[in-house]
Amino acid sequence: MRRTLAPIIFSFLLAALSAGLWSCSSDHPSIPRILHGTLDLSNWDWASGSLRLKGSWLADGHEVSVPDTWKGQGSRNYRLTVLVGEQSPRLGIRYTSVVSALSVTANLVLLATAGHADLDPSRTIARYQPNVVELPQASVLNLDFLVSNQVYRFGGLWDAPEIGPFSVLLHDQWLAEIEAVGMTTGLAVLGFAALFFFFYQRSRLEFLFFGLLALVCALRSLVTGEYVLVKEVPLISFDLLIRLEYSTAFLPLPIALLFFCSYLEHLFRPWIKNTLITVLGVFAVFPFAFPLPLLTQALPVYQCIALLALLYSGTIVIRRLWRGRRNYFLLFGFFALATAAFVDFVDAGLLNTAINVTPWGLAIFIVLQAMTIGRDMLSRHLAAESLLVERDLLIKEIHHRVKNSLQVAASLVSLQGNRADPSQASVFQSLRRRITAIALVHEKLYGKGLSGTLDLGEYLSELIQLQYPDDSLAVIPTTWRLSFAKVQASVDRCVDLGLILTELLSNAHKHGIPQGGVIHVVLEQDESNVILAVTDDGPGFQDGGTSNNGLGFRLIEALLGRNHGQIIRGPKGRVEVRLKREPGPAEPPKEGLEDQRV
Repeated sequence: MRRTLAPIIFSFLLAALSAGLWSCSSDHPSIPRILHGTLDLSNWDWASGSLRLKGSWLADGHEVSVPDTWKGQGSRNYRLTVLVGEQSPRLGIRYTSVVSALSVTANLVLLATAGHADLDPSRTIARYQPNVVELPQASVLNLDFLVSNQVYRFGGLWDAPEIGPFSVLLHDQWLAEIEAVGMTTGLAVLGFAALFFFFYQRSRLEFLFFGLLALVCALRSLVTGEYVLVKEVPLISFDLLIRLEYSTAFLPLPIALLFFCSYLEHLFRPWIKNTLITVLGVFAVFPFAFPLPLLTQALPVYQCIALLALLYSGTIVIRRLWRGRRNYFLLFGFFALATAAFVDFVDAGLLNTAINVTPWGLAIFIVLQAMTIGRDMLSRHLAAESLLVERDLLIKEIHHRVKNSLQVAASLVSLQGNRADPSQASVFQSLRRRITAIALVHEKLYGKGLSGTLDLGEYLSELIQLQYPDDSLAVIPTTWRLSFAKVQASVDRCVDLGLILTELLSNAHKHGIPQGGVIHVVLEQDESNVILAVTDDGPGFQDGGTSNNGLGFRLIEALLGRNHGQIIRGPKGRVEVRLKREPGPAEPPKEGLEDQRV
């Protein structure tokens, strides 16, 4: 296990080191540098790409290193002189993030504004509006960036502007916006999919928290970087934009902890879990309840607590893997996020190059957690399917055992009837047929598994063949005329009609055609009833009455009462049983085949 874990940790540390070295190598000796507020690009080959304007600018008569920030409210005018060649293409300036209002001037010509920047902070109107502006055609460009701040705990040029061919910068901005929209779309799809699963499985809270986490991260792609939301909704206020931005900074970690506590509940101690969620939950309310200056002051405190919570969560994840619960997606996602956050922390605090790979770390984290949940759902689905198959086998085995037990009981009744007095033999024979009717239902269910309905016509046809086989015709020669419609019925309905048919056929042989004859059995259905009719060519009911004190007819009346049915006696030995149709889709009638046996 340790041999597996060590290469994983080493690979992520190597990735973090490579990212740090890459960020350090951005200041290559062959790239022109800004010295004392001047940048000489007269010999620069613009086919090599654009340049970040990092270096020593002039601000208020002093040299400052851009990217630059200052504490508190105020204004600062950054000045840079750029020398370009006569054959330079159309150049432009691209800027993304400033604090918190900006005006861009080149050779005393106002090119662009974001809000209203003024040397008097009280007249500043804050605005975030990344842009690409075209520079005038000149061999010497005197650039002025006036930055004002009255909102944050510090102001300045957070990110160095970029100079290059105007068309290239426009293309780069378009790609960055497409990247932001694509990341937002992907994370939003994952988030809504998780919420969809949660609405169908309310007990799985990890789906809820994962969906909320993905949606918050999707929103962050719109309110940071290129601030695509500003371009799509130009009327959005600066206050609302910043609160949305800070909410996407404060909310992910509490929601992620809730997700981990739901998904890995057995690994979290309750008091530690409740403490972390409570503390981070208090900070999560800040973006909606406090003024912006206090909000920006609370961010460093939150970052320290969040770092501790992240380290604790990391130990939980590592311990899960160390104990043999292999969930590599969970581990990779955590290390991707931790590596991205570490690179951005080192880059912003030491190198000051604004790589900003944390959104990608969050995206990788979300995708890998989605894969974790997906794999867990797949395993649960396969386990559920296995349980269904096992249940099907168990139910089939139960029906098989019940059928065998009933057949044994029928055989015992038959044996006892053979030894009984001849006057009592018919009683044992009727009992055997009733048991056979019930046993046949279980035999049919054994073949169909979990299906809750049977073909009633097929069942009744097999019941007649089972109770009156060919070898019995020597005693009572009978011609059968059977016509069965295709009717689907429940198990209880099949048992009841099987017993009713058994009694009607026994009555027909005993009283209608004791010496033999023809029996018609018809099963059909109309819009509201299922009709079972038995007719023999005997003398019919001599008394014309509708009641009978025999056990068979009392059993029929009891079964009809349970099914809300009725029995109708017709002329010439016709008995018709009507039962209300069971609720369910109607089946089209199907003509049965006539069967003649003599």
